[in-house]
Amino acid sequence: MDRSKAKIAFLSTYPPRECGIGTFTKSFVRIFDEFYVKDKTKIIAVSDELGKYDYSSRVIFEIDQFDPLSYVEAATYINNSSIEVVSLQHEYGIFGGDDGKYILKFLENVNKPVVTSFHSVLKKKMHSEHRYKLTQRIIDLSDSVVVMTNNAKKILIESFGINPKKIKIVPHGVPNIRFDEKVKGKKNLNLKNKTVLSTFGLINRGKGIEKVIEALPQIVNKYPDVVYLVIGATHPVILKQEGEAYRNSLAELVKKKSLENHVIFVNKYLDYEELVEYLKATDIYLAPQLDFNQAFSGTVSYAMGCGDVVISSPTNYASEVTAGNRGIVILPKPKLIASTINKLLGNPANMEKIKLNAYQFARNMIWPRVGLEYLNVIESNLYIEKSKWKQRIPELHDKPSLKYLKKMTDDFGIIQHSKLSQPDYDFGYSLDDQARAMIACSRYLKKYKDADAGDMIKKYLNYLKKAVDRNNVVHNFIDKNKKYADDYASDDSIARAFWSLCYLYKNQNPASDIKQEIKSLVDVYEKKTSNLFVKSIAYNLLGYTALKNVKQSTRLTDILVKRFKENSIINKWHWFEEKITYANAIIPYALVKAYELTKNENYLKIALSSLSFLEEAYYYKGIPSPVGQDGWYFVNSKKAIFDQQAIEAADMVILYNELFTLTKEHKYEKKAKEWMGWFFGNNLNEAVIYDNVSRGVFDGLTRTGVNLNQGAESIVVYLMAYLSFDKTL
Repeated sequence: MDRSKAKIAFLSTYPPRECGIGTFTKSFVRIFDEFYVKDKTKIIAVSDELGKYDYSSRVIFEIDQFDPLSYVEAATYINNSSIEVVSLQHEYGIFGGDDGKYILKFLENVNKPVVTSFHSVLKKKMHSEHRYKLTQRIIDLSDSVVVMTNNAKKILIESFGINPKKIKIVPHGVPNIRFDEKVKGKKNLNLKNKTVLSTFGLINRGKGIEKVIEALPQIVNKYPDVVYLVIGATHPVILKQEGEAYRNSLAELVKKKSLENHVIFVNKYLDYEELVEYLKATDIYLAPQLDFNQAFSGTVSYAMGCGDVVISSPTNYASEVTAGNRGIVILPKPKLIASTINKLLGNPANMEKIKLNAYQFARNMIWPRVGLEYLNVIESNLYIEKSKWKQRIPELHDKPSLKYLKKMTDDFGIIQHSKLSQPDYDFGYSLDDQARAMIACSRYLKKYKDADAGDMIKKYLNYLKKAVDRNNVVHNFIDKNKKYADDYASDDSIARAFWSLCYLYKNQNPASDIKQEIKSLVDVYEKKTSNLFVKSIAYNLLGYTALKNVKQSTRLTDILVKRFKENSIINKWHWFEEKITYANAIIPYALVKAYELTKNENYLKIALSSLSFLEEAYYYKGIPSPVGQDGWYFVNSKKAIFDQQAIEAADMVILYNELFTLTKEHKYEKKAKEWMGWFFGNNLNEAVIYDNVSRGVFDGLTRTGVNLNQGAESIVVYLMAYLSFDKTL
């Protein structure tokens, strides 16, 4: 077969560092180089001490496990290299920081596709709050996730809400040997005529080896040819913590039980070929580990691939792969271990049957086959067409449909929420939605002279009148029974309504029958405006710029500029407040409008500076990715990636189109189209947010796809964004 031209790097521990993940990675690299990949596979090695290991030339970068900056440097190196995709081998303990959190420094800074293989998969209840959130973020920042069993995939779906399509199952690789090589294996190790039991791996207390030693007297009394091989060096982390205390305790137990002729310690870190020889010589492989939550086990996999009978603790992994008489799962209790082994040795025919079942099952897991499956996952990320949205996006000079807006609008106004694509009256109406809808329809009416748009403007305007009660209090929410559902509207809601009224007033035909009615409402809402919060200031500013009120526009813009400068100095955070939450692009947009009115160059400078900061937060690997509602983005914290809202993309479109109209710089026109593409698949999930059937817009981008409801805000901001491509409006 033709070899893949993909340029791949594994991020993992790597030999000569003694670590099971490193051994696993080396096996993949060996198969890739031998069979499948044209260019030598590279390694980003995680080291617990820089310069300690004599790595091969395939290691292109060495990460200092305990230095967070080293992970950033590794990402920068990969970004500037020819590497096309990174395979991250994840285990919490091999990375620095609490629960290995430093790996986020790499994931948040690398701009190449990342395929993450999880070597530990735990249910939500087994995680601390910190580790759960960390795992969720690793999943979010990965382009694909690989696990080794169906059970692990199920856990990820149920515990983390991950899109099933993002998860790929690739089993643990095993040696490719012939079943009849086992006799030869014993001969090579001078174990001819012995019944060989073994346990291998980096030795630590969790392996439960003492349980087997305690069981051995009952076994060797009946079968004196039995020998038990304890294969592997002590885990280097354990060695640092307690030296050989555990191994010495095992040796003492052997002596106490008079088992010196039946237990052999192979105290060394074995290379692949040596390990396979020992497993070929093994009859029964014992995995009596004390932690039953183990998601995967390379030792159990290898033993099955070498045709051994596996007796394991009831871990998630062993329970799945040994089902169907392919092995035996029992609790790690000495008496139970002894009776199970004695029963097996007393029935050679059944023992051979289990060996053959395990071997045949594991043929689907031989390294050449697993390597090809994993390469397919890598290449599916490498060659994904990332620009299908360009084919989906409509011609933006065509007339957009008002079908769904009409559906969501009744005689009282636009209904706030929906159940799927049907209006949901239980949540009533909101001032925010009427205000934005009024602007959208005003632009639509101006461009297309559409009578339906004119009729809807009157309905939304009527809501703004009814939102003011007899005590002159403005309300945001009105329920399905047409009663006020709040005590008073927020400053932001009032400011949005003020903006919409000012916009409508300046864009209505002077002969319009509602011109004076609009002016009266402008006066009412202006008296209710407040300028405590940056969003309300921005919306109020948009109202005053629409009215061409230079004095008030200057006053409010100066407040925004002052807050920007103060926040930039105090927090080194080039934004107007200490958080990026909702409808953020509206602030630099208001500053641009203020510049257009006043010609104050400083206003445009601050608008562009704040936009630059926003862009840093709003892109991921070159893809539009606004801050999500699931946690927002605060100073000195992590950006929430999901749930992304339509208003964030729409406001970016409106801002970029305004900048293009002002500067004639085509980079802004290009970015406006990219962000409009968010609605058509130019997003992290490559999900289409605009529904061509209903002509509505889904309520945001989630981890698993899209929110299938299609509320008022989503369709209204979509129309506002769409219409902003007409530079005459």
